[in-house]
Amino acid sequence: MPFTSPLISAANLQECIRDNSGIVIVDCRFELSHPAAGRRMYREGHIPNAVYADLDQDLAGPVTAST
Repeated sequence: MPFTSPLISAANLQECIRDNSGIVIVDCRFELSHPAAGRRMYREGHIPNAVYADLDQDLAGPVTAST
């Protein structure tokens, strides 16, 4: 199923999961004021087989004097 947008409906996502189309679902919830909240919310409930990507640990480079 080709997608033309990075956002899809819940129904389309459910169809992809059901069809086992080889997609990877990445949960990247994050709260800047509470960095641990995203991982906590992921542990409390997420889309089946989704993996968690932490903004600070997985998606951002190291903090330096110029960043």
